[in-house]
Amino acid sequence: MKKINLLLLCIFLTGAVSAQNSDTIAPKRTKKSFRDGWFNFGPKAGVNVNHLSTRMDGFDNDTYVGFKGGFFARFNIHKFHIQPEVNFSMVGGEGTFNGGSGGRYEVKANTLEIPVLAGYKVLDFKVVNLRLQGGFFFSYNLTKSITVNDPNYPQNNTFRSDKMAGWNGGFIVGGGLDVWRITLDARYQWGLVNMAGDNIFQQDPRAGFKHGTFEITAGFKIF
Repeated sequence: MKKINLLLLCIFLTGAVSAQNSDTIAPKRTKKSFRDGWFNFGPKAGVNVNHLSTRMDGFDNDTYVGFKGGFFARFNIHKFHIQPEVNFSMVGGEGTFNGGSGGRYEVKANTLEIPVLAGYKVLDFKVVNLRLQGGFFFSYNLTKSITVNDPNYPQNNTFRSDKMAGWNGGFIVGGGLDVWRITLDARYQWGLVNMAGDNIFQQDPRAGFKHGTFEITAGFKIF
């Protein structure tokens, strides 16, 4: 009986030592944290802070804040990337001439916007990176409206939204920060198309309204 107990003890000790050596040689694998691959995709949403610019003197802008949201894709090539997006974006602006005595003008549009940006990671760590981006956008106006109340040029009050431009385009510049799967962006967007249409202002037929937009968005990389 003593010989059997001694044999069992030797077998147990041998198994324990073998298991310990196995753990030392091949430790358990830990789950890797998320890191950008060659492709990312996800939703994004945020706000636009809009203003209008015009060739006419004496125009005072009021801030117009609109929603922006959609989806982005990102193709990563080392530190470089290409990022197309599809967004719903509320743009435009409003303001008065000569402190209000020259009338109030509002030009707004809800758009389907397609930006395409190129970027470079100026800082690239395991799960954190800092990006610079620039590119262009094209947008189609889903809805558009113009509202005018001008006591000096009452002819302008009859403007109709169907005379407004149906599309827009321009340039974008900005930067972003990625932390794990969260992506944050801050950009400025220059619209190059006259939102109000051509030859409609009685005081200056050549003048019009173009929009500038500062946007802040947050997104999530699904993969």
